[in-house]
Amino acid sequence: MLRSVKGFICRPLKLDHGYALHMAAKDCFSSVVSQDVQTPAEKPRAIFYTNESDPAQHSEQHEGRHYSIPLEEVKAVFPHGLPYRFQQQIKTFQEACVMVRKPALELFTYLKNSNFAHPVVRYVIYGERGTGKTMTLCHVVHFCARQGWLVLHIPDAHLWVKNCKELMQSSYNKERLDQPLQASFWLRNFRTTNEHFLKEIKTQQKYVWGKRDSTEQGRPLGEVVEQGLTRVKNASDAVGVVLKEIKQQCCLGSFRVLVAVDGVNALWGRTTLKKEDKSPVSPEELTLVYNLRKMVMNNWLQCSILELRCLRGAMDTLSGSRAHFTVCSAPISERWCCGDNAQPDRFPLQAQLCPSAPRAAGKGGVRCTGSLCPHPRAQLHRA
Repeated sequence: MLRSVKGFICRPLKLDHGYALHMAAKDCFSSVVSQDVQTPAEKPRAIFYTNESDPAQHSEQHEGRHYSIPLEEVKAVFPHGLPYRFQQQIKTFQEACVMVRKPALELFTYLKNSNFAHPVVRYVIYGERGTGKTMTLCHVVHFCARQGWLVLHIPDAHLWVKNCKELMQSSYNKERLDQPLQASFWLRNFRTTNEHFLKEIKTQQKYVWGKRDSTEQGRPLGEVVEQGLTRVKNASDAVGVVLKEIKQQCCLGSFRVLVAVDGVNALWGRTTLKKEDKSPVSPEELTLVYNLRKMVMNNWLQCSILELRCLRGAMDTLSGSRAHFTVCSAPISERWCCGDNAQPDRFPLQAQLCPSAPRAAGKGGVRCTGSLCPHPRAQLHRA
């Protein structure tokens, strides 16, 4: 008898830590409450995600939702193009989800309806920091990669004009300076993204790299890339050859090219690099910048150029920066786009808005620049 009483006393009461009531009392209390108050149902995951993983099928009904990119495809399409924090999220959650934003949907419409027999059309993404410009650019890169385009992706042009670890005189042009480490790094990632194109595209002329090294005419373009990777001192010249061959053969219509540059304003700004005599290096003296500038001109066909104007890391002072990431379209003046030696000036775009575009301060988004614009919203402004 004493043992049973002792066991009853030592046995703790079964309590719910949320209400501190005995289970029987808690059941009675919950039954009364449930008659008056109904707990809201959890929001389904489908509200924030979409199962449509093909960017070409994205439309306004997918706006604001996240779509998933297979991790194998992320390694192939974005070997170096994703922001660091987004890469950390992929590593943590083991999935790559990108938000479908309205500027990306607008760009998809322009790219689908573009007439590639006309000179190249350039699009500028602009806006305040943290509004999704880089991820919008990556969304468009994924779209073009899925469509079978050759992608020339420059994740951060600012890295080419500042904090260069190695700078050497060019063997091709003594007035220019090579950046072998940056060039070899870009070539390695370019090979990963466009490996199948490197076997199909053939060189149109012979290239001599040294006394013993040369690439004969008619050889795969992949040999030029390998030359830049095995002989790092030739990497900058190899990048120039690759860009030159792509630009020449793209006009034949055998393939289409997307040139995506993040931080394009760095190509016309100041650099932090110094020569041996401590004098500053101008951007046009850098082999990589010199060749990339030619790629963003609109004097070729079968291509679309997507540029991201960003204040992050820029050395030059820009006035009238945009405050929000909205959408508008506006062409640059024709006298800035056309001509044999025309240098496109990206910064006066703010003063060249078309009548249908928002004029109030605090607007940002996508602009279309070029002498021929594929969509009806933008009208050409002649100076």
